[in-house]
Amino acid sequence: MLKHFESEEIVFDKLEEKGVKGPVDVMREEHDEMKEKEKEFNLMVNKKKLNKEEVKKFIYIIKYIAEMLKSHIQKEEMILYPLVIEKLSNEELKECGEKAEKLK
Repeated sequence: MLKHFESEEIVFDKLEEKGVKGPVDVMREEHDEMKEKEKEFNLMVNKKKLNKEEVKKFIYIIKYIAEMLKSHIQKEEMILYPLVIEKLSNEELKECGEKAEKLK
């Protein structure tokens, strides 16, 4: 997920330059939340053995991440992408794409 978030940051910065604040703030907050849950997930995956309570927590984390991603993707499709199309020129989109490619 982290690489995806890094490439989105490029677009977020451009949108902020165009005065778009609220939706970008929400997306960044969700990224931060998902990063924290991903850390918890990774800690649990790396454990040799989980007790019953840890298994419950692990299942909760998986469900939480799945729901958060679903909601996040919907916001991207319904709000963020239309804003990108409205606010950024083809040249700016190309520039964002080139910067994102360098992250790979």
